[in-house]
Amino acid sequence: MKIEGALIGELFNAQKFEDIYLSTMPEWQALMPKEEFLNEARHFYQGTVHFSLYRENELEPGVRRYAFVDDKTKKMLTVAVKQSLIIGLKFGYLEQYHEYKTSSKVKYRLPFKDDWFVLFGGEDNFLNYHYSYENQRYAFDFIVKENGQAVRGNTSVLENYHSYGRPIVSPASGTIFKVYDGVRDNPPMSMNMDDPEGNAVIIQHGVNEYSMLAHLKADSILVSEGTYVNRGQVLAACGNSGASDTPHLHFHVMDGPNPDTSQSLKIKFEHGLEPEQGQTLRGE
Repeated sequence: MKIEGALIGELFNAQKFEDIYLSTMPEWQALMPKEEFLNEARHFYQGTVHFSLYRENELEPGVRRYAFVDDKTKKMLTVAVKQSLIIGLKFGYLEQYHEYKTSSKVKYRLPFKDDWFVLFGGEDNFLNYHYSYENQRYAFDFIVKENGQAVRGNTSVLENYHSYGRPIVSPASGTIFKVYDGVRDNPPMSMNMDDPEGNAVIIQHGVNEYSMLAHLKADSILVSEGTYVNRGQVLAACGNSGASDTPHLHFHVMDGPNPDTSQSLKIKFEHGLEPEQGQTLRGE
């Protein structure tokens, strides 16, 4: 059964849960039996008033993502649609924190050259999976795409990913506080949770202000602890080390040097830039 993604919220409001289920791809149905889905949908619907389209975007060609939110309960139905079939569906809650945001004092440039795509980033948990965690709330994950694709050819070969090996630069001047090195790059679709940052660099830019650039390529780090780096200086290459299953750059700014215990700061970018998931941004 074909479906128009933007209308899924209305089907849910009308409690047409079976129609939604019949619009999912067979592979998804194999993992989620119909009765189990119907029970979960009925339970999720309880207490809601009306689901409205909150956001939509496209992270890869032909795959459209939609978020429908009930304003009363903040319940969020997230759906991914490809060729008029639902390929993913999730019941959850919208997370948006309206408390005072602590922002960086320093203004930062993008930590790369050329065009990069914002895979995760923004101020809610639809745009940014980091958002749920206070220590990474304003973090970004960036990748390189060519012709809309992150990889060419065989997806099991690291070198086929457009991000892999691209130069990563210092987002602002500062002193190298910590270098994590000696971690091997993961094969695609596997992760190293023992060393989650992988190869990484932490730079101190001022009092209580540090940036972290993580998942760097093995043996590519060009700086050492205690050295001063200039804005735009090449630090390393993008890799696939640590808690990374495909090559990408993780970047965030924090109020201390420990990425596990420090609070994430909202990054002030130069030129008033406000990166958000789904955008393609050009570095200098």
